Amino acid sequence: MRSLYATTTAAAVFAIAGPTVATAEEFSISAGFAVTSEYVSQGLKFSDGPAVQPYVELSYGGLYAGVWASNGDENLLFADSEVDYYIGYRGEIEAFYYDVSVAYYTFQDSTFPPPDDTISYEEYLVSAGYAVNLQLYVTGNVGYAPEFETTDLSLDVDYFTDLPGLALAASYGSVMSDISGADEWNYWSIGGSYSLTDTITLDLTYHDSDETGDFIEGADGLIVTTISFDF
Repeated sequence: MRSLYATTTAAAVFAIAGPTVATAEEFSISAGFAVTSEYVSQGLKFSDGPAVQPYVELSYGGLYAGVWASNGDENLLFADSEVDYYIGYRGEIEAFYYDVSVAYYTFQDSTFPPPDDTISYEEYLVSAGYAVNLQLYVTGNVGYAPEFETTDLSLDVDYFTDLPGLALAASYGSVMSDISGADEWNYWSIGGSYSLTDTITLDLTYHDSDETGDFIEGADGLIVTTISFDF
């Protein structure tokens, strides 16, 4: 599943730094896609090889709605493709920022027991953070998926260096679930990104997890490279 938390931090950075479409009372549209060496979410592998992940998002003031998609790997987890729909509201109060949203995940050609062509479920997401300064941001996230009684708690730290375009990021999270064989696991990541232009960003991130269950595969010391195009 796609994590919407990164959107929260990025929106807050721009909102605090200066006027943006996220705070302007007008409609705007953004779109793009990423090509990543492997699809990793919540410390789990969703693909065993490259994934292409397009998205489109509409916004008006703090309100936003969008669609995100990715190919996956049915031999690893859930399905061989995924399409997510989401809607939410984001904003800021001085140095504090927040994001409340709901996401609806759909997985095609699912192998999740019992086997079905498509499975779907919703997740409710709340994110809040604090801009220590214009370079350092700390964000806490909570996600809850009633279908599987799954709770995801995570903490993100983002640091925008003095070198223009270079940012560092670290994250730690814990998932509690009633999915058979995957009751609870922790995950963490650390990496950096560099913006080549206003629309092209390179990312290199190390992912790890203590998930060792037979049903799902954790990202065990996995280095993921990504190039993103955002318009």
